[in-house]
Amino acid sequence: MQKRQKTLIAPAIDESATGIRYDDVYISPSHIKFSEAFEGVAHRQRIIIKNVGYKPALIRICPLNSIVFQVKTLKDGIRVSPGLSITTYVTYEFKRPSILRAIIPIEINGKIFNYHVISTLATEYINIEPKSIDFGTVDIGHSSCLKIITIRNEGNKSTRFSIDLGQNDISLKIKPLRGRIKPQKEIILQIKLTGINEGIFYSEFWIKSTPNIRVPIKVHVIVPKLVIYHSNTTGDFTLIDFPPTVENTCIDPIKDISKDNPSAQKIYMQESMTEISVFPYPLSTDSGIYDVVKLCLYGEMETIQVHFEPDTLYFGDLIVGQISQRVLRLTNLSAIAPIYLESAPNAAVHCYPKWMKLMPKTSIEVLVKICGKESIESSFKLFFNVAADSYDSTVLRRCFNRIKVGSYCIVCTVNIIFKSKKGLLKNVKSSFKKSIFATKAAVLIPLSPLQIYKIHIYPITLVFGLVASNSFNYQRLVITNTNDIPVMIQLIATSIKGIYFPEGDLMILQPGSTMNKLIEYFAEEVYGKFNGYINYIINHNHSFELNITACIVRKQLHIDEREIKLEKEWSREELYQPIASIIRITNKLNVEVRFRWDISPMSGFYIEPKSGSVRDNATLFSYVYYEFNNIKDNYYTQAIMICESGIRVSLRLSAPRFVPKVQFVNDNANLGEIPLHLPTKVIAILQNFEFNEVTYEVDSASLIHGCNVNPLRGKISPRGIAILEVYLTFDVCCHFTIEIAITIQGCLQLLYRINGNVSFPRLRLVPQRIDIKRLRIGALQTHQITATNVGTTLLKLQVLLEEYPEFHVSLSANDKNSTIGTEGITIAPGTSQNLYLHFQPIDLASCAFYLPIVINELLGPVSMLNPKSIRPAEILKLHEAHYMYLSGFSMTTLPDKLPTVSIDYTVAGRIIFFSKLLFRFNALTNKLAEELFIENRVTEKTREILMSINIEEFNKVDCPFTIKWSRGVEIRRTTDAIECTLHPGDNVSFILEFKPRKRGNFSAEAPIYIRGELDDGVFNKLRLDGEFPASSIDVEPTEIYFMSVPLGMAVEKKFRIRAKHFDNTAFIRPNFLTTPRCSGDYKNELLRVDFSNGNVVSPQSYEELEAKVTFKSNQPVSFCSIIEFSDNNQLAVCFLTIYATADNNLLTTYMYPTNPKSNFKTYTRYLEPNETFESKLGIMHFDNQSRSIIDKKRDSKLYWDKQINDSEIDIYNKNIQVNRKQMLNDKRILIHKKSSIAFGARNHRYPERLSSSSSNDRNE
Repeated sequence: MQKRQKTLIAPAIDESATGIRYDDVYISPSHIKFSEAFEGVAHRQRIIIKNVGYKPALIRICPLNSIVFQVKTLKDGIRVSPGLSITTYVTYEFKRPSILRAIIPIEINGKIFNYHVISTLATEYINIEPKSIDFGTVDIGHSSCLKIITIRNEGNKSTRFSIDLGQNDISLKIKPLRGRIKPQKEIILQIKLTGINEGIFYSEFWIKSTPNIRVPIKVHVIVPKLVIYHSNTTGDFTLIDFPPTVENTCIDPIKDISKDNPSAQKIYMQESMTEISVFPYPLSTDSGIYDVVKLCLYGEMETIQVHFEPDTLYFGDLIVGQISQRVLRLTNLSAIAPIYLESAPNAAVHCYPKWMKLMPKTSIEVLVKICGKESIESSFKLFFNVAADSYDSTVLRRCFNRIKVGSYCIVCTVNIIFKSKKGLLKNVKSSFKKSIFATKAAVLIPLSPLQIYKIHIYPITLVFGLVASNSFNYQRLVITNTNDIPVMIQLIATSIKGIYFPEGDLMILQPGSTMNKLIEYFAEEVYGKFNGYINYIINHNHSFELNITACIVRKQLHIDEREIKLEKEWSREELYQPIASIIRITNKLNVEVRFRWDISPMSGFYIEPKSGSVRDNATLFSYVYYEFNNIKDNYYTQAIMICESGIRVSLRLSAPRFVPKVQFVNDNANLGEIPLHLPTKVIAILQNFEFNEVTYEVDSASLIHGCNVNPLRGKISPRGIAILEVYLTFDVCCHFTIEIAITIQGCLQLLYRINGNVSFPRLRLVPQRIDIKRLRIGALQTHQITATNVGTTLLKLQVLLEEYPEFHVSLSANDKNSTIGTEGITIAPGTSQNLYLHFQPIDLASCAFYLPIVINELLGPVSMLNPKSIRPAEILKLHEAHYMYLSGFSMTTLPDKLPTVSIDYTVAGRIIFFSKLLFRFNALTNKLAEELFIENRVTEKTREILMSINIEEFNKVDCPFTIKWSRGVEIRRTTDAIECTLHPGDNVSFILEFKPRKRGNFSAEAPIYIRGELDDGVFNKLRLDGEFPASSIDVEPTEIYFMSVPLGMAVEKKFRIRAKHFDNTAFIRPNFLTTPRCSGDYKNELLRVDFSNGNVVSPQSYEELEAKVTFKSNQPVSFCSIIEFSDNNQLAVCFLTIYATADNNLLTTYMYPTNPKSNFKTYTRYLEPNETFESKLGIMHFDNQSRSIIDKKRDSKLYWDKQINDSEIDIYNKNIQVNRKQMLNDKRILIHKKSSIAFGARNHRYPERLSSSSSNDRNE
């Protein structure tokens, strides 16, 4: 019994909701797409075909060649009246294996329309939340709290999953380990962990499904113990320190005690230190663990000290009644409390001010005045009473009282001068005492706990982390002595190997000093964890341990991901979405590690760089991308990173496979009639609607003989186009229709259809016969041939006269320079071209032949010896074999014979000899005269020759040529001719001269006649060409592009003007022409032209003028301007095109430094990479030549020079290195002098330094 199948009516999707119109028939939808198809489930969609024209339409639905797509066909067809419609259904049932697309041929009025049917399969896709698990802190031997991970199937198909725990260092339990998830449903994973070993652990497990998901795990396993959390806790005891206070004062125990102040890490103790108590507290827990906590209560008391500067006041000699004053500086040496100073009353001196307040570590200056009195002693003391704030605990409200804490004095000395009756002076000298402070010598004595606490050693554990085998690793040990006595510390590492002290193991630390010691650890080739310790002994009395930990591993690198999917995960706003990603390679070791990538060359995936090295504790970002290639049709691969130690790290790479949206702008071309065997160019444009780059390739099998496509393969930029040039060169006459197949990304095929007719070239030649009678050697005869293209296509004509050197064909009756060579000429349809056949025999001969004409490089030449060569059918039948069996070709009829011109000539012997008939003169090379020699070489003694030369052109006013008799027989000269009679053996010579009155190129001809020859017509011609180059100027370069400059900033660029062939002194002047393109307010004042060495051109053949153009604008403007350069006599002219922009854009302003003290002048020498000059105003346009020059420089750096007044700034490239930190060296700018004439140059130097810095995150 046949199973009953379930049929689903698929709703019309949005993209196919609209129909398509073809030959006045509207088909809805435009195509059918079955989405999310399941195996064994039938889907069905409807097609409506409606006649929207004005006449009946014959519609026939043809069967399609597919077992999974079924459609109700109309084999005999049905005629649908206007406005009516018919309906049919397409049924689809997915089976393995089967295709996912098909084409339904629909015949409409005899034309076939391909109707597309597409199917997509239902897929499964899982996602999890959260992405990682952090168990936090877990006691050893206990289980963690329960963690939950939710797995959701976001696809449309059920999927299975399983848990892969791998090799875990932790006891991990997950329920369930496998299962099945229905579409759009969720399942919950319960995860528990048991702490086994102490430490911080990082692990992972994998959820195997579609796709595979890695779940990172972190846990911190600890051993339960009693811990005091205090900023001053050490391994031995905890110090509870009170903030320092002043002697004989109290502090607020609530407000002033700070337990978490980081500055409390360093304690400065004076001699007046008071240690309150040290007492232990035994604590216990239920588990039997017994801990002892030691607390040390410490308070620091400071004695107020006042520093006097100077330490003694000398008033010098003072007469009784005389007043003297000195300035005294008082300094509060206390770092913790302010003090109040008051000068004690003194009958000898007075202090101003009397009362003052000094903050910690501050000073004040006071004025001390003394008046000379007889009662003043030579040495006395000036006292200052000192008071400080103290907390009063006797009152309820918190308040401070000011109490006296001491009194300080300074010694004053003065010499009072008495006047005796005898006028003698009595000098009383004073003496004063000096205080000498002695420093206590330090001895290696045992230290108290407080003194030990004041020795800080950091770190308390030397953690080397991951280290490579056979490598040296270093750590810094920092020791600080905050005691007031020196201490000695010795490092000992006798218990373990590999620990060394390169800087020595003994340290003596003075009070308040800090020292660093380098600890070296050599990791042996023993892999695993390393634990050890070193001892440090203080004053040979106290021994302590420092733990050392390390993990010895092979040289290896880490990748943050094991699988990278190059999916389209970019935002829709991006214009370029490459199929690429970033690989983060991390080196966690302290040594450099080399690596290389091993990836299949046939995969289509590429990683850059392919090999290299990663410095210690650094991260390298590699770039992975995918390029489609028909040969490399692989969307999945595995890349292996091989470290220098041999460790391999695998990385799975996958790229999306999708059908790109690419199509022809116009997929057909009707060429009409094209010429035979001449290339016809057709442009086909491919448009890419995707946001990423796609590749295309022309199917070579679809290219027939005579059809070439350039290029055959390539890439199309995102949202860009590709131009294909199709060249058709058919060597048969036919009607043709060809289809060129283009494959996009290996999954989409597009057809480009071309049709047309290849027509036979129709050429008419007049005359068809030329008879040349008896012609003498040395004579010249010319015959005109008219070639007319009576066909409808272009025609190419060649005359191959290599075998006939006496003949040549030209386009002019008199100009030999217009000779038609083997390249030939082209004649447009319906036009004619006059050809001139020149015959100048060089030997006795008699011959008849067809003029060797070749039409379209295929037909001809015709030979009288081969009768078949005149028949086109005989020529083309060999080429018809290429197209005989092609479906789109049908041959056309050919004419019976080819057009010909027959030539019959006879050559007689020579009667006269000319030494030369073509003369070329050049005034620059001083070639201004030549000789013409003519001789009668007839052997018959009775034959004389009467020769005549027509010199009418020589008599013209502007003719620079002259002809003069030189020697030989006598001549008869008239105004129009020169005549002479030459008997056998006679000769005559003429001097031809070139005397130009002005510059230019000149030419003249003089026909030669010989009586009795050629019916007394022209026997030959004398041709004279002379060159006297005209004055000219040109500019280099012809175009100047200025970069965008800020407003008010001047920018300049140099150029050169080359002047040639000036006979007199000339002045070069610029003229600003009308601006063709401009945005903003343009004025001629925006541009200025200056000549460095003047604009005068001296009379000589060649001279160069150095000049520069300066641009400056105070308002936004962008323009293209043309400057005309000409001389004052208007003999020559050249043009210079300027492109310039000035704006107030921030990016433009950033490129130029500003200095308000000087005027800046900048100019740019190069326009290089990606700095293409485009204005924000959108009016700057480059021509093709200029744009191509800029495009060639796209991948190089932008070099720009800046000139400050007369100074040129050269920028040196900065070197960047990253090692734990990223150091960015300064970019130094050196400034050199350079002369200029613009904007007032100065002779100054302006040094400038540009610096920047950045930091690189360290990866632990």
